[in-house]
Amino acid sequence: MRKGIDVDRPKYEKILLPALFTIALVYLIPNVQPALASVGIEPTAGMLTVARRAVGTTLGLSIAWLCCVLIDVFVWQAMVQRRTGQAAPRLLVAMLRVVVMALAISFIVAYVFEQPLTGVLVSSGVVGIVLGFALQRTISDFFSGIAMNVESAYRLGDWIEVDGVVGRVVEINWRATHLLRLDQVTVILPNSYIAERPVNNYNLPGAHFRAEFTIGLEYGVPIPDARRVLLAGARSAQGVMENPSADVLCTEFGNDSILYRIRFYVASYAQLQEVINNVALSVNHHIYQAGMSVPFPKRDVFIARMPPREIDRRKDRAALLARIELFSDLSSDEISRIAAGLAERKFTAGQLIVSEGDPGTTLYVVVDGLLEVRVEDHGQSRKVARLEPGHFFGEMSLLTGEPRSATIVSVTGSTLYELDRDVMAPILQDRPELAETLSRALAERKTQTETRLQTSDGPSDSAARRHLAGDFLRRIQGFFGLNE
Repeated sequence: MRKGIDVDRPKYEKILLPALFTIALVYLIPNVQPALASVGIEPTAGMLTVARRAVGTTLGLSIAWLCCVLIDVFVWQAMVQRRTGQAAPRLLVAMLRVVVMALAISFIVAYVFEQPLTGVLVSSGVVGIVLGFALQRTISDFFSGIAMNVESAYRLGDWIEVDGVVGRVVEINWRATHLLRLDQVTVILPNSYIAERPVNNYNLPGAHFRAEFTIGLEYGVPIPDARRVLLAGARSAQGVMENPSADVLCTEFGNDSILYRIRFYVASYAQLQEVINNVALSVNHHIYQAGMSVPFPKRDVFIARMPPREIDRRKDRAALLARIELFSDLSSDEISRIAAGLAERKFTAGQLIVSEGDPGTTLYVVVDGLLEVRVEDHGQSRKVARLEPGHFFGEMSLLTGEPRSATIVSVTGSTLYELDRDVMAPILQDRPELAETLSRALAERKTQTETRLQTSDGPSDSAARRHLAGDFLRRIQGFFGLNE
């Protein structure tokens, strides 16, 4: 029989031993005297009474044992575990076993020893009252644990929060629940303490949940631009779920900034701190590339009318271009000339920017937002990369006139700078040797792209890269007419 079929099957063989033992005792009760005689013992009346009581007591305990095993097999395993996929609560199992054993002992007292239960019940009632007052807290913990197990408020492995304490449930016993915090410290909370307080279960109804944090940006930043930049930063962070998607809300106008709440979803509470860190780093990168900043408390004093406080991205264009490796060898004057010729383009979420195979003579620099790079692969569009603020694309079209090699789509609202061939042409005409520098940069970038895409036709050594750079140099010179 296959092993996989037996994994969840109730262990019926557990019933065999207590069943056989009980049957043997049932047979032995009316035959105690013959059994003793068979071993050469002539029992007296007193000895026979003791023997029968011993067998009866054993039979009562054996029946209780058999009942517990039957409940384990046919209730906890066959019904609860197979239907819910989880083991029955240990507290409930233990409590039912105690009840069965208590009934068995009552049976033994009443029918084996032929003693009235009234005195036992009265005595146990008095003892119970005394113990109830003495163990009030412990009893409350016990029954609170049973109630929470029945309600399934949380299970082993769930991340829960109780009165500010957050941890993963590693043990639930008759008295307390053990939580393991993210710092690997175990917190033991009495069940009655948990039952009296609200419990946040981060695993219900599903393992993923929403997290958020607040950030402030200057009043000079238009709210739509701020939301677009922050949303792109959140969605591009590693660990943030794509569905449900992140969002950004404008929540408050503070003393020195507009406050925004970034809301995003995390797959598991165990990843929360790491994902929050990733979101913070990504958002910081996006607002830096967009020319924005997180304000600090300050006071502006003006003698005349206060001028409008708006971001002038023209001042940041040269700095943005200087950070691009393609233009790293250009002088500051050449960078400034290029920056002056940039055109700002805005795209909405889902809007197509360029299509694979289309002609083009422009390069784009991402100022803010999140873009997606797609290529055709056997008739299917395949996502290969994402572009964030500071990234650029279209350098082959700008410098060689080559058709677009990929399709670029704006995932969120985005702002791009567009650099046209007509802006680069005068600079290359004034300094033709710059074409050689740009050709090497193109070869290096193409090599990195081929390596990232793991294609087999890309250059694999320095000689191949020099050959590729030479090919690019001839194409640049021909495209801009530098040989004329």
